[in-house]
Amino acid sequence: MDWAYPPESFDRYLALKPTFLLVAIMIYCTLPLVFILLAYNPSPKLQVAFMPLQHYATPFSLLCGLPAALVIGAWVKRLPDSGNAWRHIWRLGKWLLSLSLVSQLLLLYSQVHASLWASYALTTKDRFLLVQMGLSLLALYYLWRVRRVSDVFDDFPSKPQ
Repeated sequence: MDWAYPPESFDRYLALKPTFLLVAIMIYCTLPLVFILLAYNPSPKLQVAFMPLQHYATPFSLLCGLPAALVIGAWVKRLPDSGNAWRHIWRLGKWLLSLSLVSQLLLLYSQVHASLWASYALTTKDRFLLVQMGLSLLALYYLWRVRRVSDVFDDFPSKPQ
């Protein structure tokens, strides 16, 4: 570990803390899971309110959010006495988030592509999907170009002796 970071960048176990933007990317990657939870809510009032989200809540979108949910689980379990499975998931965090983002990009592209061939014009929904695609591309760029992201995923609190 390179000690090029200020002391406030480390948590109480001397592990490098994720940046705000990395946490936001982890949450953004689980957005399809949130859409599914909102779209198929058992409450009748909320179900009517979130009816438009059912278009985005597909089985493939569930698969898009699962790798990111694993990374968030490993982040929550990022403690010295955590098991080896959580350590391994955390070390693969950048790859799992990238898998989630790329699968989201493919899902969004298929939705925009199908809509464009049907009407040859961009609707408000298509513009929303294009903005999501842009955000996913920016998140991928951040994950692979910022050195601190690699350092965060390489660092896990050591086991107690």
